[in-house]
Amino acid sequence: MNKSFARNNKSSSDRNCKIAAETALKKMGRPATAMEIAATIEDDDFLRKSVGGITPHKTIQARLSTDIRTKGPSSKFYRYAPATFGLRELAENGAYSSSFRKIFVGRDRKREIDNTPVLCLSKDELRLNLHNKMLPADVVPMRFWKRLKHSYINPRKIDPHTAVELRLFIVVRFRDDVICYEPTEYDEKNKDILDFSSIGLNGSIHQDDLDLFDNSGFGFENANVREVKNFFYFASQNLEKEIVNINYVGVISDHVSPERSHKIAVISEVIMSERFALSDTILGVTNLHWRSLRYIPNAFADFDSWSQFTFRFLHERLQTKVIQTHISKLSES
Repeated sequence: MNKSFARNNKSSSDRNCKIAAETALKKMGRPATAMEIAATIEDDDFLRKSVGGITPHKTIQARLSTDIRTKGPSSKFYRYAPATFGLRELAENGAYSSSFRKIFVGRDRKREIDNTPVLCLSKDELRLNLHNKMLPADVVPMRFWKRLKHSYINPRKIDPHTAVELRLFIVVRFRDDVICYEPTEYDEKNKDILDFSSIGLNGSIHQDDLDLFDNSGFGFENANVREVKNFFYFASQNLEKEIVNINYVGVISDHVSPERSHKIAVISEVIMSERFALSDTILGVTNLHWRSLRYIPNAFADFDSWSQFTFRFLHERLQTKVIQTHISKLSES
């Protein structure tokens, strides 16, 4: 009986805390930090009773974070920035200005806490001429990675002088269009590429992906699906079902960027069954948009280096396919 009472009491406390936070956010009319929400609640005699404890801002942050993590798109709240929350209702009906209608796509916190080992290769054994360039799959086939000695190392213990981290660089594509986005200070630590657009989602390869390069390709697909779903956390729950195919494109490097100088990336092409509306799917995130591979800008200055090489390769492959189709039609006629 006492346990049942305690559970009911905790449930009631959680509910009251979230109602108070929702009321405070409506009152402020913008996303706010947990500290600001707590201060607004403290100034209201009625709401003050809903949140107790010595550090009410920590209680609010914990309650809202749990609600977002467990309910996903169904939560009334969304995370605009670290420890900063907004109301989905106000964002979706236009009550917030466009600058506030973004969802913070954070790193996998569980992964950070666990310090999950990532796949590394020895610089001495990795004998590829990869200096700021891309090598396609026909030059570096999937079986190339299978024969190399793999070691899984805690990210914090990687020695950049002796080891190279192998990452995923995932291009989400529907027909001739790819998803581009602008990195923010929250999802990219490297300041050198914050002002550039990217067509690839940065993913990690984990110890759970031991069969990443086996003949079945199951591990490779699983790693890509996991990273895509992690990036589009607030997307439709059917996102995984919309993935038609995953192709290995090649490998890419960038020795100029400090953040990427000791990393190389396996490029994956994730083909979707439809071009879903990003503004509807991810709450009007303004830094995500579809871009046609048929369009080549006069300069690649607006792309980060990994995206420059990848975009150019995919465009050239598309053009080759178009030319071959045209020649085939001419031959038939």
